[in-house]
Amino acid sequence: MSRKTVPHSIEIFETLSHASSLLYPEALDAIGGYIKGQLRPDGGFADRNGDSDLYYTMFGLSCASALNLKIFCEQTAGFLDRFQPETLDLIHLNCLIKCRSAINLLRKPALAAAAGRFAVLRNLSVDPVTKAAVKRLLDTDDNSSTYDLFLRLNIAQDCGLKLPWSSEIIELLESFRRPGGGFSNRAQITTPALNATVAAALFKRQLSGENDVPALTWLAGQITSSGGFKATPETPLPDLMSTATALFTLKACGVLTEANRQLSRGFIFDHWRESGGFSGNIIDNHCDCEYTFYGLLAVGSII
Repeated sequence: MSRKTVPHSIEIFETLSHASSLLYPEALDAIGGYIKGQLRPDGGFADRNGDSDLYYTMFGLSCASALNLKIFCEQTAGFLDRFQPETLDLIHLNCLIKCRSAINLLRKPALAAAAGRFAVLRNLSVDPVTKAAVKRLLDTDDNSSTYDLFLRLNIAQDCGLKLPWSSEIIELLESFRRPGGGFSNRAQITTPALNATVAAALFKRQLSGENDVPALTWLAGQITSSGGFKATPETPLPDLMSTATALFTLKACGVLTEANRQLSRGFIFDHWRESGGFSGNIIDNHCDCEYTFYGLLAVGSII
């Protein structure tokens, strides 16, 4: 039986927000302090070199809005205004749109509290210049990978656009499926990858409301004894991003087991550092906004 799904961006934000119900106030203060500390004087959030970056600003603002942090929004809005939508590729245009959505939530805490943050997200509008840039990119994208397909659908949802998905698109996606049920990111890659499988499973669920059972079975089977997930079966170490996206997908599709929730709990908190941020893997002590986002997403997914 099919079920109605909400846009992917809202599902992500809802899951991020759930993290606060599992964390102690002291932990929330530490994580919030870390995120605020990544805010640069020009209003952007720091990349791994300490420089303001649009990609990392998306993660920083997403964490800030999910945790209801108080930041000076006008300064960050000025940073975002530096970027011209028509000059950005699909990934960075997606970042800009999500940054502006997060800024609007942070600017309207009273409205969000009264109407519900998810209702506010649903009603956010994208300006005509940005929407026109999205349409141009969607018209020229070559659908060459699993991630491309997922990103196109995601950004179309954010802009309130409907794409004329055809049977050829589904056939293209199926050409990326590998024995065992997982997906590779491109047709010429013969081995499955975790995040390609996540993208394919979420893409198909958004279109049809149905679970891709073989993909989810493969995905659930990738959990390691530590509770983490690896980027590919051949990757030496599990990482936080792969773990967060896997847990989120399994939860969103209603197939995350209690055993896997409990197993992953320790793995997630093993990547939380004294700075208040999260790192990418167990041997990496460097934190950033991106991995802190994935830390919160993983926590929200196991609730």
